[in-house]
Amino acid sequence: LFSRPILGAALIGEGGKSCGTWVAERKGDSHVLLATWVLGYLSGRASSENSSALSTTDLNAIIAWMDNYCAVNPLDFIFDGANRLHQELQKRAHIK
Repeated sequence: LFSRPILGAALIGEGGKSCGTWVAERKGDSHVLLATWVLGYLSGRASSENSSALSTTDLNAIIAWMDNYCAVNPLDFIFDGANRLHQELQKRAHIK
């Protein structure tokens, strides 16, 4: 179990790993735990906020978005990418 304090709260799980880890594990196609954490985070946020944000995307788009984010921001945490993705999906859901 991986735990790291982020934004004043304890973060448990794969989200506390670096985007550099995401990039490295995607090259070896061993990213299932990381991707599952991101999906769980996004689902949890959508559920707790009663949001339809996930209705504007799918699994492949989420993985591709995280690939791009982590390639550009390898020092960020996976949590940071997932949080930014949530914000982007929220914007898109409100536009449509």
